[in-house]
Amino acid sequence: MINKLKEMLSNNIEDIYLIGLLDLDDKEFIVNNNYVFVEFTNGFIELEAIEGYGKLRIKITDSIETKNWVNDVTEGKVRISNFIFTNPISANKRIKTITFYDLHIIANALISDILLIELTDGQNLFIDPGFLGINLGGMDQKEYWKEYLQNFDRKKIKKIDIIL
Repeated sequence: MINKLKEMLSNNIEDIYLIGLLDLDDKEFIVNNNYVFVEFTNGFIELEAIEGYGKLRIKITDSIETKNWVNDVTEGKVRISNFIFTNPISANKRIKTITFYDLHIIANALISDILLIELTDGQNLFIDPGFLGINLGGMDQKEYWKEYLQNFDRKKIKKIDIIL
């Protein structure tokens, strides 16, 4: 799984997506915050908040599954890279380093407490599964997580870096 992931991560990030459903009455898109999909030139990485939102399951997939959790609704996806990347129109959004915190390898997936992704342009993406789903931010999000961890949890986290 690690080798497949390294191969995918060595490609350019094309976009980042959230999934959800469309409330036609209120004309509102309701996001399922438990999932984030990162699109690469050769497929997708699916991030899912699991285990009471304390961990991320990381899987490689060929497409975005909308994960319908309500019947008789219109499912959809929304691109969010314009809100995430410092330079969303850059053709070079590559990962320099990805850091897994408390990594476990299972069949066809990885489990991690959080992810820190450093891009070649210096931008950082901090991905943290929280009570309300996945939080996606920069280093400010990491600082918030560290403060929370120090104040409430106090457990030591093992870090594993993959340098691409």
